[in-house]
Amino acid sequence: MTNMPNGDTGSGNSSGKKTNEELAGEGQQEWLDFPNLVGTHLSWRRRGIRTVELVAADGSVWAAIDNRGADLFRNTEIHADGRIFEVRQRKELKARVKDVVDMQTGETVMGITGRHYNRRGDTKAALSDQGSLEFPVRGSGPRKAVMYAIDEKGCVLIRYRLKKPTVGDWLAGRVMSVTRVEVVVSPIAMAMPIRSVLVAASSKLLVSYFQHPSGG
Repeated sequence: MTNMPNGDTGSGNSSGKKTNEELAGEGQQEWLDFPNLVGTHLSWRRRGIRTVELVAADGSVWAAIDNRGADLFRNTEIHADGRIFEVRQRKELKARVKDVVDMQTGETVMGITGRHYNRRGDTKAALSDQGSLEFPVRGSGPRKAVMYAIDEKGCVLIRYRLKKPTVGDWLAGRVMSVTRVEVVVSPIAMAMPIRSVLVAASSKLLVSYFQHPSGG
């Protein structure tokens, strides 16, 4: 598993800490290298009006999201591994807290706190048996940035990037859509029991990270 670069070595400045410009440059380089990264490569495709599917390079479907609202984290069902999971807002709390619940067993498999929005991200995912993950973004723009799912040891489990929008995206008004997200799951993360649910629940974070109040 790859450790997340922390920016404390290898810089050209006297402090030994990388500048924002250097970190942004590294994010852009990794964006360009994305197709060659080691791991399982996934992408999203639309099926019907409100359903999107997470698909591997061999055509196998990892997960499907049935989104009944504009927000991925509201009124959403995730179909994965032969089960249905629902993303539920905790009504008794004013904080941004959601639970991903196995509809068959009633078990909460993941708790989601915080949000990614307007180039700021503090979302965390607490997994029932894997500890917690953070999702930092490195890069200066949608076509230069990579997001990481990082565990408590600082190891990168999953990488995400936004591919270039197609003409169809522009015509359909879906320039900032989860269908632009590409994912690479590291080999060790493949052993996680709910890896499909994790990828499905976290992919939209990179989209919302670059959205802002003016509608971009």
